[in-house]
Amino acid sequence: MSKEKKRQFKGHRATVIPDEFVAIDIETTGLNPTCDEIIEVSAVRYRNGHEVAAYETFVKPTRPLGVFITLFNGITNDMVADAPAVGEIMPPLRAFIGDSVLLGHNVHFDINFLYDAIERAGAPHLTNDFIDTMGLLRRINGAEAPGSLADAAQAYSISVSGHHRAGWDSRCAAELFLRLPAENCSRNICGRQNGSTIAFPKSCRKAII
Repeated sequence: MSKEKKRQFKGHRATVIPDEFVAIDIETTGLNPTCDEIIEVSAVRYRNGHEVAAYETFVKPTRPLGVFITLFNGITNDMVADAPAVGEIMPPLRAFIGDSVLLGHNVHFDINFLYDAIERAGAPHLTNDFIDTMGLLRRINGAEAPGSLADAAQAYSISVSGHHRAGWDSRCAAELFLRLPAENCSRNICGRQNGSTIAFPKSCRKAII
């Protein structure tokens, strides 16, 4: 059994709720960053709860897409035929992300693919800390937490069309995260609203994120 690649410079779970973060999501040809490929990227910057910028693109794979991938996310070979190669987009994507905290649902999957692709492209390592909304839901709701992003969206009455596309998934994860502190207040789980920004007491930050 092969060992998982060690990503020496990968960031850690964030322990502070940021006023600004970049919600990320990718679509891929499979689950393994070593042999599967990124075919769509969405990185959406949020500041004080509002979308302010985005970097989004299809990515041209080195092999034709299989039928299963098209059925799963709706991305066809025609859609990626004229897209840039992954090595072309990693430097500008890395520049867009900057030092921001990353956010996503099951975000380790996205970060691992992006970390490896950015490293291969020779861009600065992806060292950013991150917030995983799937893990956050489990800490808040325990065994009752919805697992998939689609189930979480339904549970929190988030209506965004386009499931299993990078742009939908990144924005849905961000909207989910932005709604959670209000629920924490109603359940008395340490959270509080502080003006237009979101904050948690210092003693609770690690447990919540």
